[in-house]
Amino acid sequence: MIIVVVATLRAPGTRASLVAVQGALVLAGTIPSFAAPSSVRVPAAICIILCALVALLKAPRGVAWSDVNWPLVALMVCVGVNGLRGQTFQTGIYFFGVGCGLGLLAVVFPIAARSYGSVRVLSPLALMLPVHLALGVAEQLGPNVVFWPTDTWMDFLANRHQELLPSLAGRSMSVAGHPILLGTLAAAGILVAIELFRTRRRGRYLVLASCGAAALALSGTRSAVFATAVCLVIWFLLTRRGASRLVLTIGLIGASIVAIQSGFLAFVFSDSVQSGVSYTHRVDVLGSTLDIYRNADSAQLFFGVGDGHAVKLFDTVINAQDRLQMFDNQLVRFFAVSGVLSLVVLAAALVVAFRRSDRLTSLLLCLSVIMFFSFDFMTWMASASLFVIGAAGSRATPAPSTVGAAVARPAI
Repeated sequence: MIIVVVATLRAPGTRASLVAVQGALVLAGTIPSFAAPSSVRVPAAICIILCALVALLKAPRGVAWSDVNWPLVALMVCVGVNGLRGQTFQTGIYFFGVGCGLGLLAVVFPIAARSYGSVRVLSPLALMLPVHLALGVAEQLGPNVVFWPTDTWMDFLANRHQELLPSLAGRSMSVAGHPILLGTLAAAGILVAIELFRTRRRGRYLVLASCGAAALALSGTRSAVFATAVCLVIWFLLTRRGASRLVLTIGLIGASIVAIQSGFLAFVFSDSVQSGVSYTHRVDVLGSTLDIYRNADSAQLFFGVGDGHAVKLFDTVINAQDRLQMFDNQLVRFFAVSGVLSLVVLAAALVVAFRRSDRLTSLLLCLSVIMFFSFDFMTWMASASLFVIGAAGSRATPAPSTVGAAVARPAI
């Protein structure tokens, strides 16, 4: 963490934005929100905020406000504020800090992408794949190996049942803190590695993609495998002439969501999945949306109940028979925790993002939206960072003039 802060302070001009974003991706991907102890994750969040602020101050031309996806920034503020509601002071401050850090990341990323290109900025996602693979293999070879112990059932490999590769002892999670999060990071890294190969034509990037595929398999995350396949199809179509990015993207994402929610995805991977706790829990939560609406007063309907009160919904409204205390559906979570307001802001952020993002950030955004239907995507800083990067991206066109006080700021 100290290295990231020092490197950002020492970096000149727009290079500080590059270092800040890459450092944020590494920290978010290795210090998970729930698995890492607060003594580590709180400083990591503070580090991301400090580096983003330094990068903004060092931007030679100031901030190009027209580059910023402001609905996305508003959504991150909403996430941060709702993280305060109903939580203990320490937990609330952490999640508020995560929301602020992600909001700043949404402003800093376009600066770095304009100067260096999104592929270079996001390269750490691909470079971390061999590390995730090595740690995932270590978990398989030593069943008692866990890199962020939580003193729960998740610490034991045998409790993380592997459906994708039944011959393995369980699902690896590397330093991500959860198998689904490892699968999501591996999927994102694969997309970056393939784009690196496309632009630079060097074989080592295919090696990185292969490491990502292996790490994805070790995670046992079927939804991430499916999302990766969909994104690769989108990537192929977007490289064809005359392809409409918006139409193809929306169509494939919509088909993916229907496949997941209808049980088609479960049928493809295993006939027994539909009777499993994981699948039935998601169905229960999705079916509870109308009950949440009926039981909410006007304020709760518009602003939600807050993160700290989300668990109460499972006892008073949702009543999932499996008694799992998570939504496993980010859209339902948004509706319950932060109300209709967050869904409206999310829709605006997605419209802005899909209209101007480049190929790689579009793919990350597609991956994020599909994975919204697999787990509480925005509660983990690592996965939330992927969504922010995807939604914050802008095309590599000449930088527009800044507005307001567009006077160049002095370098720190």
